[in-house]
Amino acid sequence: MNNPDGTTSYYDTITGVKLVDTSLVVDGQTFNIDAKGVVTKAHTPGFYTTGDNNWFYADSRGRNVTGAQVINGQHLYFDANGRQVKGGFVTNTDGSRSFYHWNTGDKMVSTFFTTGHDKWYYADDKGNVVTGAQVINGQKLFFGTDGKQVKGGFATNANGTRSYYHGATGDKLVSTFFTTGDNNWYYADAKGEVVVGEQTINGQHLYFDQTGRQVKGATASNPDGSISYYDVHTGDKAVNRWIKIPSGQWVYFNSEGKGYMSN
Repeated sequence: MNNPDGTTSYYDTITGVKLVDTSLVVDGQTFNIDAKGVVTKAHTPGFYTTGDNNWFYADSRGRNVTGAQVINGQHLYFDANGRQVKGGFVTNTDGSRSFYHWNTGDKMVSTFFTTGHDKWYYADDKGNVVTGAQVINGQKLFFGTDGKQVKGGFATNANGTRSYYHGATGDKLVSTFFTTGDNNWYYADAKGEVVVGEQTINGQHLYFDQTGRQVKGATASNPDGSISYYDVHTGDKAVNRWIKIPSGQWVYFNSEGKGYMSN
């Protein structure tokens, strides 16, 4: 019997009850009946396509499978409509995400992959897209909450410090100066944490603001109310000399590099 919405339902010839959630053979053809009683022609078991690279898989009853499936040893995924996911992310029941290969549909496992535009991800040995700090093949890397690898950018660590990851390799920078351009310089310590405040590095007395940017050609305030000046070129703290600070005032910095503003 045809329904008002254009679908078809089947009613038992004896009881008159609408059939639901079953299969039916009519004139040698198999039909599937869903939980709402809608009748559809069963597909031949196996993979089939409706064109435009839309692939489906019919089970032994001719019904389209959905969700995560292992077919012929492949770990595949089919959306709620039965269409196979290829070149896309899927959210797993535990909240993690997996990515399925563009051509084969295989779940990516233990590998890096890109979605283009230099967006890189890593799928672990379970096929879960990793997030946060990771050590992979000896590299210390970081992936955002969306799984995208941080390259040429800062990441905030669990202890509130920040680290910076190389623009090309994605490696965490350790024990080195680095710049983000526009003469903005930073220093990553032996743990890969971007330093702040007063630091002695390679014998130089330097200062880094609260964002980690090195102070050059400017003053910084000390806890005792004095100020210190850091050279515009080297970043060294000025000692035992007069400096015309950015405000235009001349200030003498003593052997400790401390100066006092006149009222």
